[in-house]
Amino acid sequence: MRLPTLKYYLKRKKHNLDSKKLNQLASLNDVLVVSTLGCHTAEEQAEKIVDAFNTDVKDSCFTYSPLLGRALDRVPRECFLMGHKNQVAELADPKGRRIALTFNPDPTVIIRQVGTFDKNSSYFGHYGKHILNVPSGYFAKGYSKNQPVLYGEGPHVIVDSTFRFDDKSGFVSQLEPYISHSTVHVLRVPSGKLAKVWIGSVPQIFESAAEPYIYNDPQFRLVTREDRASAGDKAGLYFYPATERYIEHGSIKRIIPHTGEVAITYNNGILDIRQPPKDGRPIIIDSSTHNFEGFISTSLQTHLFPSEETKSQVIKDNPRASPDERNMKIFQTRDSLRVGVVLVVAFKITDPEVALTKLGKEGILPHIENIAFADMGKAIQANSAQEVLFSSQSKIDPLQDPSSLTIQDSVRKHLARDLEEYGIELLRLNIEHLKYWTKKLPRSCLDNR
Repeated sequence: MRLPTLKYYLKRKKHNLDSKKLNQLASLNDVLVVSTLGCHTAEEQAEKIVDAFNTDVKDSCFTYSPLLGRALDRVPRECFLMGHKNQVAELADPKGRRIALTFNPDPTVIIRQVGTFDKNSSYFGHYGKHILNVPSGYFAKGYSKNQPVLYGEGPHVIVDSTFRFDDKSGFVSQLEPYISHSTVHVLRVPSGKLAKVWIGSVPQIFESAAEPYIYNDPQFRLVTREDRASAGDKAGLYFYPATERYIEHGSIKRIIPHTGEVAITYNNGILDIRQPPKDGRPIIIDSSTHNFEGFISTSLQTHLFPSEETKSQVIKDNPRASPDERNMKIFQTRDSLRVGVVLVVAFKITDPEVALTKLGKEGILPHIENIAFADMGKAIQANSAQEVLFSSQSKIDPLQDPSSLTIQDSVRKHLARDLEEYGIELLRLNIEHLKYWTKKLPRSCLDNR
């Protein structure tokens, strides 16, 4: 039996993604029923509503000659009158005139008055005919043939025996950022925000856009933020700040490295350094085996050593250590005097791939600290206390005789060469603070401190 190839699976995945994209509709009009009955005057609009409502009426159940039928009470001008003949609903607008139900001697013909309805009523209907008045700035959520339908603002005449509408919960403001109506979804992502969405098992991240995202898909699901569920802020509930440096959604990673840093990712376990894009757009990675590990700075960094981690370790190893012993690195000079040193080291990572491959993200600073103190310790042990005391020069003179370099210069030179192998450029090394622990320090040293 021949097994499917990787190319087959990739092709199938692309087909599934393309089929999901087909469920995204072009515009709101694809799911919205737009009113065609709106007019500049109320009289014209009422006439259009009556005509649309009575399209299937052959013989009217109303007459304006009360002598030919059963007279009815006068109907207010702001109301419609509804009646039916054998359950065929009919609408009339008497406009203040006298009106009556027609008379038919046939006992099989039933003519009845249904009632009067205010022309501005949000919803009324009977016998499969409905009038829906959607207020300005709202949509109406109804069902036709068990399918969800959105109605735009304005009057609608709906001739449909399967139509359902709840006038208590059926209206929704157009300003709502997310409108969900069964399988129909209208999502407006505001500027500076983004949304996480699942379409079946496929994750998608929607950036802000002028037009809403329109989907008619039962597998559409908007991810809400649990940390904002009780805040009452719908924008905060549905959306994430677009400025977040890292957002993960399913297999999608959205990364924004800043200038002076790079993003650390591993593609199937292989280091993949991502620079800040020149076009200013976020980096999008869509792979379940491509992981994001964090950011690392490539700009100038300045650190004081011993680091806080080293100080904590000293306290853990020797709880009785003095404050100076905790805050300084202790060495011994050639003439057996104890010296406490605080170093300031400035560097930048020039080759992140080499640095991360050899040291790892968490190993860079400890490595720099360890070799800086190792080189400094060797230099101090090889010199007297007086020679160490005068090693405070911060700049290298390129014309200086190498044999006359200070301890500080010598350590800087060796450290720079060591760090270069790890993709790190040493920019500065100074002895920030120097202290002796002895009463036998020569007076010549004390006079020059």
